[in-house]
Amino acid sequence: MQTIGEFQLKPIISTLRQLPYYKNHSGVLTIMVQRNGERFSRDPRFFLEKGLDLLKKKFGITLKAGFEIEFTLYTGFDESGNILPLDETVYSETAAFNPKKGGAAEIMDKIVKNLKEQGIEVTMFHAESANGQFEIALEYGDVLNSADNLIFTKETIKHVAALYGVNATFVSKVFANQAANSCHLHLSLWRNGNNITAANSNLHSGKEALEIEDLSEETRKFIAGLLKNLPALCSITMPNPNSYLRLADYCWAGAWKCWGFENREAPIRICSPNGKLTNFEVKCFDGFANPYLGIGAIVFCALEGLENDLSLPPPCNLDPADFETVLEVKNLKLERLPNSLEVTLHHLEKNEVLRKGMQTDLFETFLKIKWHEVEFLKTSKNPVSYLAKRY
Repeated sequence: MQTIGEFQLKPIISTLRQLPYYKNHSGVLTIMVQRNGERFSRDPRFFLEKGLDLLKKKFGITLKAGFEIEFTLYTGFDESGNILPLDETVYSETAAFNPKKGGAAEIMDKIVKNLKEQGIEVTMFHAESANGQFEIALEYGDVLNSADNLIFTKETIKHVAALYGVNATFVSKVFANQAANSCHLHLSLWRNGNNITAANSNLHSGKEALEIEDLSEETRKFIAGLLKNLPALCSITMPNPNSYLRLADYCWAGAWKCWGFENREAPIRICSPNGKLTNFEVKCFDGFANPYLGIGAIVFCALEGLENDLSLPPPCNLDPADFETVLEVKNLKLERLPNSLEVTLHHLEKNEVLRKGMQTDLFETFLKIKWHEVEFLKTSKNPVSYLAKRY
């Protein structure tokens, strides 16, 4: 927005809800409109809506989405500004919930209860690998509604934690030598009420090894579009310098440009829960990302794959970082994803698919903000401390 002029925030009434953690208050999401009633060109939700409309009109495809949200609960900072986690437990250790040891049982129970009161279903929650780290998995559904629910979920987590005198942060890399936070996105392709992610909607993964032909033609082209544009796409789905501290080998972070069946080292993982190939996971998505911008960017990259009949390369069914598989990695022509936001922003600047999809106003504004953040965080004595207070 320039010095002169304004836009208005118009409430989306379907998102209006009472906030259980502040009983006398309600929350509502908005769209951004200009005085003449037209949508504001920099509105992230408008960007996603345009992409979804194109996907539906051109290919009859709709998307359903679900999020796995990881976050850190902490009590404050030490004298050096380092985060003090709520606990020092490990993956799924029940001690993380023990109230007699300062555990998070009451906090997590209250978060889940408050989410349910807002119509947001939690399918699972548990203690994660790092100190003070937890994960909440949300029920999948319509992609716009899922993005809305992510906004309300993050707000709920922060505010409920605060009521117990605890802080919550979605910063990716909180502790240098421990597991990082992410916000994995699960997507499935639908047409006429049917899941078309698999080549056969009833495909059962009981066979010893899934093959590329087990994916529908639409899914193959969709993912091919993501892979082609992934170095630029990451600037939007992992939009902070801290995001790239997570991309380490042997951490299930997806540090290589590839895809695979149930390969947790691939940034795009084909999932087959309950024995059925139903969705794929985008691992290069974190808590810094705006869900409307992130999913919108994914849709426009996928549209290139669908429109141009892009071919999906062979799956990576190995750990690409394993030195014993170097020869096979070379045969697959794998390459690492960018190791910094600066590099991904340079890729974005040259990416015509996202430039065209975002259009000039949103594209240029996003770049300006991100380059400013890059330079600003270089001046911070303790970037993690600063980011934890903000995210």
